[in-house]
Amino acid sequence: MSHLVLLDAYHRGSHRRWAEDAAALWTRCGHRVTLLTLPGRHWKWRMHGAAAAFAQRIAAEWTGPAPDALVVTEMLDAAALRGLLPRGWRTVPLAVYFHENQLAYPWSPADPDVEAGRDRTYGWINAASALAADRVWFNSRHHRDAFLGALDPFFSAFPDAVPKGLLKGLPERCRVVYPAVAGAAFKGPRPERRPDAPVQLLWNHRWEYDKAPEQFFAVVEGLAARGVPFTLAVLGEQFSAAPGVFEEARARWSDRLVAWGAVDREAYVRHLLTSDVLVHAPLQEYFGYSVVEALHAGCFPVLGAGQVYDEYAGEFAKWRTPEEAVATISRAFEEGFPQRERARAAAAAFEPDRLLGAYDAAVADLAPP
Repeated sequence: MSHLVLLDAYHRGSHRRWAEDAAALWTRCGHRVTLLTLPGRHWKWRMHGAAAAFAQRIAAEWTGPAPDALVVTEMLDAAALRGLLPRGWRTVPLAVYFHENQLAYPWSPADPDVEAGRDRTYGWINAASALAADRVWFNSRHHRDAFLGALDPFFSAFPDAVPKGLLKGLPERCRVVYPAVAGAAFKGPRPERRPDAPVQLLWNHRWEYDKAPEQFFAVVEGLAARGVPFTLAVLGEQFSAAPGVFEEARARWSDRLVAWGAVDREAYVRHLLTSDVLVHAPLQEYFGYSVVEALHAGCFPVLGAGQVYDEYAGEFAKWRTPEEAVATISRAFEEGFPQRERARAAAAAFEPDRLLGAYDAAVADLAPP
């Protein structure tokens, strides 16, 4: 069995969750895993400086032989890491795991790096990391295809000496390694739904621009205009600069709110089990932990088109306009939300036990025994 060193440069939220779950899965497969982390803050500095920080730490603290494989995430510069590591580590097989990428990620219009043209710096770090890695792992097929499709136009923006030849062998080195999302906490019985009860709509995502909260609240407005009774459970991690639509909605719908903001895990599970409909159409979604958790809880998914959802919720209708979402919710409301068990079945694909073989195979491909 292999000894893996896993470097998580942004150990927070879904990044932390994946790193810890992946380490647990590989341990169950019989591998030895050493997890090294940096705090989940200052993401731009992590992409520049995490490689040097990890290399220094390994040089100062590591004893014994080099590991059999290195796994890093996209939040560090893997090309720089290989040059900075101790000599005996530089040829260790290395995989980069992409949670997201800065080539296809929708940048905030408020970020000054966009206007200054510095946003390409972070796309380049991701591209160079992929080129330097022996294997490139993605959290979905949708993400892999978006990344590979963005490379040629991204490279075309540079003036000369563009290394497009290095791209030719990249697709063969790519692999999809889905995150594990355990559903045990959400298997409790859902409260019996009265026919005259209002629809409880769920938001359980980060309060950031890329999650497109304006779309969610446009659907809320549409349901109100149609006369569909509803309540709102608006959950999720908040940041200092949350989109203004949240406070506007809080004032507008104060009498409909059953939850607002971040809650503890017990309350989070309870609100998912009492919610009827998950409405979500972000600007980008490469996997969607919060969506899969809502499916585990039996929420009826009303999801935006053109994202990752066809990979695991393909049987449910997707929407491109709030009017389409309102029509879908209204029909489901009249029918009593009969598709709950199908939602739970879709989420079951990400149970840890089902992914053990895939995680073991990824390591065998990266560092054959």
